[in-house]
Amino acid sequence: MSGHSDDLLPADVALVTHSYERIAARSAALAVSFFARLHETQPRLRRFFPVDDPDARAVAKELFELVVVQLPSDSQVSWLLERMGRRGLLEGIGAGDVKGLGVCLLAALAEFDASWTPETARAWTNVYDWAAAAARRGAEMRRTLR
Repeated sequence: MSGHSDDLLPADVALVTHSYERIAARSAALAVSFFARLHETQPRLRRFFPVDDPDARAVAKELFELVVVQLPSDSQVSWLLERMGRRGLLEGIGAGDVKGLGVCLLAALAEFDASWTPETARAWTNVYDWAAAAARRGAEMRRTLR
Protein backbone atom coordinates (compact mmCIF):
# COMPACT_ATOMS: atom_id res chain seq x y z
CA MET A 1 0.00 0.00 0.00
CA SER A 2 1.17 3.62 -0.02
CA GLY A 3 2.74 5.86 2.61
CA HIS A 4 0.68 7.36 5.39
CA SER A 5 0.19 10.52 7.35
CA ASP A 6 -0.51 10.72 11.05
CA ASP A 7 -3.72 12.58 10.24
CA LEU A 8 -6.50 11.38 8.00
CA LEU A 9 -7.78 13.67 5.32
CA PRO A 10 -11.43 14.64 5.84
CA ALA A 11 -12.14 13.78 2.18
CA ASP A 12 -10.79 10.25 2.72
CA VAL A 13 -12.86 9.81 5.87
CA ALA A 14 -15.99 10.94 3.99
CA LEU A 15 -15.35 8.63 1.02
CA VAL A 16 -14.68 5.63 3.27
CA THR A 17 -17.70 6.36 5.44
CA HIS A 18 -19.99 6.61 2.41
CA SER A 19 -18.51 3.47 0.89
CA TYR A 20 -19.05 1.57 4.13
CA GLU A 21 -22.65 2.82 4.35
CA ARG A 22 -23.24 1.20 0.94
CA ILE A 23 -21.92 -2.18 2.07
CA ALA A 24 -22.73 -2.26 5.80
CA ALA A 25 -25.82 -4.42 5.40
CA ARG A 26 -23.61 -7.07 3.78
CA SER A 27 -20.67 -6.80 6.17
CA ALA A 28 -20.90 -10.46 7.23
CA ALA A 29 -20.60 -11.54 3.59
CA LEU A 30 -17.73 -9.06 3.17
CA ALA A 31 -15.89 -10.76 6.06
CA VAL A 32 -16.40 -14.18 4.43
CA SER A 33 -15.05 -12.83 1.12
CA PHE A 34 -12.06 -11.23 2.85
CA PHE A 35 -11.17 -14.46 4.69
CA ALA A 36 -11.56 -16.49 1.49
CA ARG A 37 -9.26 -14.10 -0.40
CA LEU A 38 -6.67 -14.36 2.36
CA HIS A 39 -6.75 -18.14 2.18
CA GLU A 40 -6.35 -18.08 -1.61
CA THR A 41 -3.59 -15.50 -1.86
CA GLN A 42 -1.88 -15.27 1.56
CA PRO A 43 -1.29 -18.85 2.76
CA ARG A 44 1.07 -17.69 5.51
CA LEU A 45 -1.82 -15.84 7.16
CA ARG A 46 -4.27 -18.76 7.23
CA ARG A 47 -3.53 -19.55 10.86
CA PHE A 48 -4.43 -15.98 11.89
CA PHE A 49 -7.67 -15.91 9.88
CA PRO A 50 -9.23 -19.39 9.97
CA VAL A 51 -11.90 -19.45 7.27
CA ASP A 52 -13.96 -22.05 9.13
CA ASP A 53 -14.13 -20.05 12.38
CA PRO A 54 -17.27 -17.89 12.52
CA ASP A 55 -16.12 -16.27 15.78
CA ALA A 56 -12.89 -15.07 14.16
CA ARG A 57 -14.88 -13.61 11.26
CA ALA A 58 -17.28 -11.91 13.68
CA VAL A 59 -14.43 -10.35 15.67
CA ALA A 60 -12.71 -9.14 12.48
CA LYS A 61 -16.01 -7.71 11.19
CA GLU A 62 -16.73 -5.93 14.47
CA LEU A 63 -13.22 -4.46 14.70
CA PHE A 64 -13.45 -3.28 11.10
CA GLU A 65 -16.86 -1.69 11.73
CA LEU A 66 -15.62 0.00 14.90
CA VAL A 67 -12.65 1.53 13.11
CA VAL A 68 -14.74 2.76 10.16
CA VAL A 69 -17.57 4.16 12.27
CA GLN A 70 -15.14 5.96 14.57
CA LEU A 71 -12.93 7.40 11.81
CA PRO A 72 -14.16 10.96 12.43
CA SER A 73 -12.55 10.55 15.88
CA ASP A 74 -9.27 9.47 14.33
CA SER A 75 -7.17 10.13 17.44
CA GLN A 76 -9.33 7.71 19.45
CA VAL A 77 -9.12 5.08 16.70
CA SER A 78 -5.36 5.56 16.47
CA TRP A 79 -5.05 5.11 20.23
CA LEU A 80 -7.15 1.92 20.10
CA LEU A 81 -5.11 0.43 17.24
CA GLU A 82 -1.82 1.32 18.94
CA ARG A 83 -3.06 -0.33 22.12
CA MET A 84 -4.09 -3.44 20.20
CA GLY A 85 -0.64 -3.50 18.60
CA ARG A 86 0.94 -3.34 22.06
CA ARG A 87 -1.26 -6.26 23.10
CA GLY A 88 -0.07 -8.44 20.21
CA LEU A 89 -2.48 -7.72 17.34
CA LEU A 90 0.35 -8.07 14.82
CA GLU A 91 2.32 -10.78 16.62
CA GLY A 92 3.80 -13.00 13.92
CA ILE A 93 2.57 -10.77 11.09
CA GLY A 94 5.29 -9.03 9.07
CA ALA A 95 5.18 -5.84 6.99
CA GLY A 96 4.66 -7.84 3.80
CA ASP A 97 1.75 -9.65 5.44
CA VAL A 98 0.16 -6.34 6.40
CA LYS A 99 0.39 -5.28 2.77
CA GLY A 100 -1.22 -8.58 1.69
CA LEU A 101 -4.04 -8.06 4.18
CA GLY A 102 -4.68 -4.63 2.67
CA VAL A 103 -4.75 -5.98 -0.87
CA CYS A 104 -7.30 -8.63 0.13
CA LEU A 105 -9.41 -6.12 2.05
CA LEU A 106 -9.51 -3.64 -0.83
CA ALA A 107 -10.42 -6.37 -3.31
CA ALA A 108 -13.28 -7.53 -1.08
CA LEU A 109 -14.48 -3.96 -0.56
CA ALA A 110 -14.43 -3.29 -4.31
CA GLU A 111 -16.48 -6.44 -4.86
CA PHE A 112 -19.20 -5.28 -2.46
CA ASP A 113 -19.31 -1.54 -3.21
CA ALA A 114 -21.28 -1.06 -6.44
CA SER A 115 -20.16 2.59 -6.58
CA TRP A 116 -16.41 1.82 -6.25
CA THR A 117 -14.20 4.38 -8.00
CA PRO A 118 -10.46 5.05 -8.16
CA GLU A 119 -11.04 7.82 -5.58
CA THR A 120 -12.79 5.35 -3.28
CA ALA A 121 -9.89 2.93 -3.68
CA ARG A 122 -7.39 5.69 -2.86
CA ALA A 123 -9.33 6.73 0.24
CA TRP A 124 -9.62 3.16 1.54
CA THR A 125 -5.90 2.64 0.85
CA ASN A 126 -5.01 5.78 2.79
CA VAL A 127 -7.23 4.78 5.72
CA TYR A 128 -5.88 1.22 5.73
CA ASP A 129 -2.28 2.46 5.65
CA TRP A 130 -3.03 4.89 8.48
CA ALA A 131 -4.66 2.16 10.60
CA ALA A 132 -1.89 -0.35 9.89
CA ALA A 133 0.74 2.25 10.83
CA ALA A 134 -1.00 2.84 14.17
CA ALA A 135 -1.07 -0.89 14.93
CA ARG A 136 2.60 -1.21 13.88
CA ARG A 137 3.56 1.65 16.22
CA GLY A 138 1.93 -0.25 19.06
CA ALA A 139 3.62 -3.51 18.04
CA GLU A 140 6.98 -1.72 18.00
CA MET A 141 6.32 -0.41 21.52
CA ARG A 142 5.57 -4.00 22.58
CA ARG A 143 8.88 -5.21 21.13
CA THR A 144 10.94 -2.45 22.77
CA LEU A 145 9.32 -2.99 26.18
CA ARG A 146 10.18 -6.69 26.31
